[in-house]
Amino acid sequence: MTWANAAYLRRAEARVDGELGWPLPRLLDTPKPVPGAGTATRRAALDDNGIVSWYDCHSHRIGDQTMMFALPADAAVRAERSLREFVQTLTKTFADLPIGLAIFDRQRNLQLFNPALIDLTGLPTGFLTARPTLFDLLDKLRELRMVPEPKDFRSWRQQMANLESAAATGHHAETWSLPGGQTYRVTGRPHPDGAVAFLFEDITSEVSLTRKFRAELLLGAHVLDGIEDALVVFAPNGQA
Repeated sequence: MTWANAAYLRRAEARVDGELGWPLPRLLDTPKPVPGAGTATRRAALDDNGIVSWYDCHSHRIGDQTMMFALPADAAVRAERSLREFVQTLTKTFADLPIGLAIFDRQRNLQLFNPALIDLTGLPTGFLTARPTLFDLLDKLRELRMVPEPKDFRSWRQQMANLESAAATGHHAETWSLPGGQTYRVTGRPHPDGAVAFLFEDITSEVSLTRKFRAELLLGAHVLDGIEDALVVFAPNGQA
């Protein structure tokens, strides 16, 4: 070390007992520049009696000498830690949802999904963790027969393109009647910065219950129509 600025000297004086002398103590674990690679950068921590400060350390070779400088990175570290904690909280929350969730970024690469998506669709975990594109995921669902049976591939691609564009511009929902007999509600919602989220919900029981209720109403109507006596029924609110 041949030179250091006042800020470095002040931090060095706080870490030594007595008078500061040469050679100066090393404060940070700085990166070693690679010849021809320009500036090398790494993040390092400085611990002063339990108080940790973070710095982005840069090393740049100039001739036969190396210049090193450190920029405070405490705000960036706090922001990154908050973001990780927020994502972990979201992940834990989404893990308990019975609805399958898939969030894609503006380039339509998968960024976040929950276990229910695997349970409902049968998509392999390795495939999802590889961050596939939206259309790769939809094509995989088609291979697994987890989408409505298309008439042809061209109409299928157009249908999925319409689904993506509708979800990106506003709230959009579709009902998928699957070849296996299940019925899924697929909802697309736009998110900030061009991202889009898709929710997959199994509504097979709900649809079956609705159909059964309608069939019972229709049966009751047929029975009443077969009665020769005049009959009128009033609801509790007095409406016929």
